Amino acid sequence: MTALLMTAVLALSPVEGLMQEAAPTDKEGEAAAHKLREDAAKGSIDAKIAALQEAIKVEHEAVIKVIGQMMLTEADPVRIAGAVALGQADHPASAETLIAAIGPNLRREDVMAAICSSCPTPSRRSVSWAA
Repeated sequence: MTALLMTAVLALSPVEGLMQEAAPTDKEGEAAAHKLREDAAKGSIDAKIAALQEAIKVEHEAVIKVIGQMMLTEADPVRIAGAVALGQADHPASAETLIAAIGPNLRREDVMAAICSSCPTPSRRSVSWAA
């Protein structure tokens, strides 16, 4: 009886680390990455930022790679939004992508500030980044 009650409590109140959502499938990740590419190709800066903020909700490596490409080719506001989005993503590839964006953005002070503040630190690192 106690085990049944604990299961019900956990199901109703997810605790970080105990109840995690299923990882997105490759199909979902590729679809989100494709939509991000399309939206970024035809949108304004604000539309590109909105598109990447929506796409990162699907925490998949394909989406993270597209955001990484955007951090090398787009205007500074888009690069900054990309760094913030990657910093909030709970996927190991996001840290790698942020680090890869450092060199190409060294002369962009605001972008570098966003990258550095978004990189994981030991106190902010989630379980999946440690893996």
